[in-house]
Amino acid sequence: MSIGPLTAKPNPPPPAGEGAARPARAPSASAPAAGDARAQAQIDQLKARDASVRQREQARLAAAGELGAASYTYERGPNGVNYAVAGQVRLNTAPGRTPQETLARARTIEAAATTPADSSGADSVAATQALQLAQQARAELAIERAARAREQAADDAARAAQAAALAEASAAVPAAAAAPAAPAPAPAADGPAAAATPGAVPAAPAAPAQAVKQHYGTSVAVSPTISIYA
Repeated sequence: MSIGPLTAKPNPPPPAGEGAARPARAPSASAPAAGDARAQAQIDQLKARDASVRQREQARLAAAGELGAASYTYERGPNGVNYAVAGQVRLNTAPGRTPQETLARARTIEAAATTPADSSGADSVAATQALQLAQQARAELAIERAARAREQAADDAARAAQAAALAEASAAVPAAAAAPAAPAPAPAADGPAAAATPGAVPAAPAAPAQAVKQHYGTSVAVSPTISIYA
């Protein structure tokens, strides 16, 4: 048995439509576009929230003035930006150095707490504290006014007493000047002859006991004393 040379047989061609290279599919644009839309919507929402929170807290901060300090809570958006989603203004509710300053602080705190239309629980607490501060300040002011009134009354009484004393002293001076002088003391009975009383007629000296008066050429004996009538 002879063996002839071996010859290779060619493969038959594949049927039409089989074994052909399939074209690559184009990437779907719907999935990434949907994700971007959701991210943008979230960003827009965060932006609106940030603007609302900042507007609210800035209004409260403007009312509080130097007594307030704002702080915010942030949330990072899909774009990597932090947006304010909550905020608060811390208020200094300590009393002032004087009752007047405490009353002014209470009014400022109350204005800051009631600035937003939709006040929160913290706002209500701050408004209550402001009311307590105002009551305390008014009580201290009332005490100060009462003390000043007492001091003023004491000063007025002292001035009135001083004026009355001066008026009494001024009235006593003319009265003392218009009073008559006291009469001179009378001389003693056994002493020298007293001085003549003003307006009295001096008495004539006593005549000798045996004085003789010439009356129409006759000598008549007269009494030792003579009374003279003006």
